[in-house]
This record gives sequence, C-alpha cells and structure tokens, in this order.
Amino acid sequence: MEDPNMVLKLAELLNVKTYHDYSDSEEEHLEEEEGTGDKSSHVGTKSKTKNKIELNKEQKERENKYRKIETKVTPEDFEFLNENTVNDDWKKTPQWDISYRQSVTPSDVFLQMGGKTPSTISCEDMIISVYLPEEKYHNIDLKVEKEILNLTSPRFKLSIPLPHPVDPQLGDAKWDNDTEKLIITLKMDREFDFIHF
Repeated sequence: MEDPNMVLKLAELLNVKTYHDYSDSEEEHLEEEEGTGDKSSHVGTKSKTKNKIELNKEQKERENKYRKIETKVTPEDFEFLNENTVNDDWKKTPQWDISYRQSVTPSDVFLQMGGKTPSTISCEDMIISVYLPEEKYHNIDLKVEKEILNLTSPRFKLSIPLPHPVDPQLGDAKWDNDTEKLIITLKMDREFDFIHF
C-alpha cells in the first residue's frame, strides 16, 4: 500500500508558486515565505525555490515568444477605432453620389463580340463624387478599405459602406478646384468579375 503522504509531497512538488515582482529582490519573497528561523537550515530550500522561479520565468518567456500575433483588420475593428477617436458629431455630412464606368472598345459597341451589357454588372470602376464647399484638398483625409470609405476634413465627415467590394490599392482621387468636388475612382473587386469582362 502506498503512503498517503507521498501524494501530498507529489502535489507540493508539482505546485509552482508564482511571485509578483513588487519588491526589489527575490530574496525578500523567499524570506517572507520561509518566515523567521535559522537561515542556514534553509539554504537548500532557497536554491530550489530560485530554480523554480527561474524555470517559471523561462516558461513565460517561451510562451510570449511563440504567441501568435493577429494583424488582420476587419471592418468591425475599423468601426471600433472610429468610435474611440475624437467626437465628430458637429461635422456635416457632405453631398455625395456614386456612378459607374466601364471600358468600352469598338468591338463591344459595333460588333458586340464581348459579353458586356449596359448594366452595372459590366462596369469596372466605381466613381464617388463628394461635394466639399469651402475646403482645401490638403485638409482632406481619405481612407478606403475593401468595403468602407471614410473621409474627414475640418468641416465634413463621411463614412459610408461601399455597394461593391473594391481594391483599395488601385484607387485614385482627384480634386476639382472649380466645382469643389473630390472625385474618387475605385476599381471594383467583385467575386465573379472574370465572367463579365
């Protein structure tokens, strides 16, 4: 039959206590834990406890080293970031409209050899015109995500979901000084675009 104290000793051996670094040295933690008494008799226990502390620190460092870092930003994260920024409730929403453009060749118009139709399904570009009166182009901050467009300026704020997914890297924005409009051209990136072009 096994000794019941062996189970307790095994549990004590496997129980690694964590120490919070509130003091300047680890020796203070060891002295507090051991209490007062003959320090020469506790020399072996101090070295064992120090080894446990060092093993625990090494284990935490390994866990932190191999922890996966998430870098993907979702539209929900983008909205959360916007909620925590400066309150822009006093800014106006500018007038804006969306139109579509397609590249048409003579074979599409006269021979109708391509599969293009006059509908928006055959359009490659989405054009967003934003009317910003009394604004300067260098004061406008434009951020385009795959499905969200955010525009801020000293007087205006616009945050809209886009009707179709776009490729943010292939976009273009031009400022028309005469009409005070920002014309944003975005290349659409829909799932079945390869069929329609």
